Amino acid sequence: MDNSSVTDDGETDTDYFMVEEKSDFGDVTTQIAPADDELTGDDFEEATLTDSDTVADGDHLLLSIENFGHEGALSNHTDGDLSSADGQSLSTFFQDVGVNMTIEDPSPNADNELDLDDFTVSGTSLEDYDGDLVVALEYQGDDDFDTDQSYDLTYTVTEDNPFVSDEDEEVEIENEFTIEEGELSLDDANEEVPNSEDAEITGTTNAAPGSEVDTSVRASGTFTESEDVEVASDGTFTATYDFSEYDTGTEFTIEAENTDVDGEDEQDAVLVEAGQPDINIDTSAPGEVTVGDDASLDVTVSNDGGAAEEVEIGVDIADEPVASENVTLEPGDEWSESYDFDTSEAGDVSWGVTAGDESASGTLTVAEETPDDSGSEDSGSEDSGSEDSGSEDSGSDDDGESSDGTPGFGVAVAAIALLAAAMLALRRQD
Repeated sequence: MDNSSVTDDGETDTDYFMVEEKSDFGDVTTQIAPADDELTGDDFEEATLTDSDTVADGDHLLLSIENFGHEGALSNHTDGDLSSADGQSLSTFFQDVGVNMTIEDPSPNADNELDLDDFTVSGTSLEDYDGDLVVALEYQGDDDFDTDQSYDLTYTVTEDNPFVSDEDEEVEIENEFTIEEGELSLDDANEEVPNSEDAEITGTTNAAPGSEVDTSVRASGTFTESEDVEVASDGTFTATYDFSEYDTGTEFTIEAENTDVDGEDEQDAVLVEAGQPDINIDTSAPGEVTVGDDASLDVTVSNDGGAAEEVEIGVDIADEPVASENVTLEPGDEWSESYDFDTSEAGDVSWGVTAGDESASGTLTVAEETPDDSGSEDSGSEDSGSEDSGSEDSGSDDDGESSDGTPGFGVAVAAIALLAAAMLALRRQD
């Protein structure tokens, strides 16, 4: 019995939805992931994906299709779980939405064009789908794929796609990727290893970042140790061992392996005397400047020893931190920086530098600007002429005689005396 019915008793609820323009189709990039990472379900969020156009044979190879969209179609196709689609159904789905993807071997005489049956969707539920579709290429075990070979990929959104109105708006994106033989090698620097508590064994590999490398060291009758490490983003790996209790000259063997890409290496090594780091601080700063003058603190931290050291460097000016960072200094390395003082006001400005257990400090005095010179030092008092005033050459000497030998007061006085005598004689005659 059908109990459904429609009544017009009035509006009981309301809702709305937004209609937006679809974003332009984006690029197609290739990514790699460690072979041990799971690419489906919730585990996909924990996978380490790295953009790369080369994949070591054995690792995952993925294609990330930017702004693919089609959430509704994907939901119908996968029942809401992106990772539930197998290769054949993905191929059918792409055809339904007007998408073509082909991979070709461009080598001469090659006739290899692969279809979408070799792809599977990767990802979690559609609740976490952001429009970028990630698909994994199941190339392993496929006779059509060869190692040390590049392949051309073509991604086309045709006019059969609901977001492409005609042939002129079709989108075609070309890319390529290379499948390589797995490689792993230990560095030559491992031939001599210091007998320190943090001795490093290093190497490189083309395995995907995040992959695990198994390392081991063995000295017959002395030690056997192992450590598993991850591949860094630059393709390097580093294992740390404690050899501090073993004598210099001890010979041993190093082994490293990544079974997922069949990369392995072995190396003979010997323990040598471990050097010690020697951290030193060199600073340069003025002791006194005038208000407004330029002044700076130059700092150099060096490792003059024979072993690397991670150094915590701190710089304070006027009791305020201006730098704080951890720096690893290899033997012979230096770290240098310069910091400006604020000299806008008079006063003392303290500064300090620390590098590990080393430290340096000082004080910059900012003085008020001195007034202009008044000229008192060059006033002429010393050259006033007092020494050359003529007193020493006044024409008289100690016995009262003039410089011309005339006794008494000299020629002028004698002339006056004669004139007075003459006038007296005339008066007597009158």
